[in-house]
Amino acid sequence: MCTSDRAILYLCELEGREIWHCQMEKGERCIAARLIQWLGPGQPECALVYGQSVERQGPPKPACIYNGQGEVIAELPLHVAALPGEKDFWSDCYGMAADVWGDAREEVILFGSRGFCVYANTQPLEKPSLNNMTLYPGQ
Repeated sequence: MCTSDRAILYLCELEGREIWHCQMEKGERCIAARLIQWLGPGQPECALVYGQSVERQGPPKPACIYNGQGEVIAELPLHVAALPGEKDFWSDCYGMAADVWGDAREEVILFGSRGFCVYANTQPLEKPSLNNMTLYPGQ
């Protein structure tokens, strides 16, 4: 029997020791969490948590990226279009990560039943990359 109506996110080491935990709001849930290279090569991985909503009522909360200390460093909403005459449409949100731009950081791809969004980390890399420079003569 469950005595709590609150979900808790945990981050643990490989040996099972807890690094941090975050109690979610009452009735809140999420579809999944996954590791993502949001900060770039040589930087700690972050956790992408998506599909959050409160008891399936109302629009989903934005997907969140948590750093290793349990702090939310980015909130990423899924923007979907409503059909003409339709009010208050929202979609469940699913997510994945891929290095779309080729800068060694993974972008977040959120998708639902009517569309998708791609989010990139806009912070400059510590070590700039010339991979996407079309006028770079060394490639």
